Amino acid sequence: MSKENSTHIKALCKVQKDLKHAKNDNKGAFGKYADLATVYDAIKEPLANNGFAYCHEMINTEDGTLYVETHLLHESGGSFKTRIPAINQKRDMQGLGSAITYAKRYGISMIVGLASEEDDNGKRAGTGAVNNSTKAKPISSLVIKTREHQGKASSLDGAVIQFNKILSAQMEKYKGKELRETGEFMRKENADVLDQIKNNSAWISNGSNERWNQIDKKLKEMENTKDE
Repeated sequence: MSKENSTHIKALCKVQKDLKHAKNDNKGAFGKYADLATVYDAIKEPLANNGFAYCHEMINTEDGTLYVETHLLHESGGSFKTRIPAINQKRDMQGLGSAITYAKRYGISMIVGLASEEDDNGKRAGTGAVNNSTKAKPISSLVIKTREHQGKASSLDGAVIQFNKILSAQMEKYKGKELRETGEFMRKENADVLDQIKNNSAWISNGSNERWNQIDKKLKEMENTKDE
């Protein structure tokens, strides 16, 4: 890596050396957390002193998912970026505002390495389940259905492994219309578990969830199969 390309990384190291963690004064659904204003107060001076500015923008992907993208921009031209889903299960403006604020706080804290909470407080926007999804779920809550039978997984990690094995086997077994209908069945009947995998914030890095992408790629290939 050239000196020019690493300048912003060295600057971020200095920021993290000077950074004081945000005070956890607010009480959320899953523990104490620092609100967005407190996070901004904690980071703005160390960032400015080391040549950084930050901004947020809304991103609406082709599948309709809404994200808050956070950019950390350095005066050298280097930058960092993260993308957090703005999940609004309440489906109203209050819930949307809460989801956006939560995603901003989580996004900027993640980039700079700021500890701002004991646990997530996303319940106001219905986001609590997303961050809790890194914990093991009861076996009965992770049922994976196929056209022949159904299986169970004790965790999201196990569900990812099972989905990949099942889909690979189905792609070898079925052809044409039958493969397409199988893909459509798998996505529809397993929507809840697939959403947990897709929205697991612990697996989202630089706006991408590779575990979900692997599964989604196979499903799309099946769903787009032409009749033979």
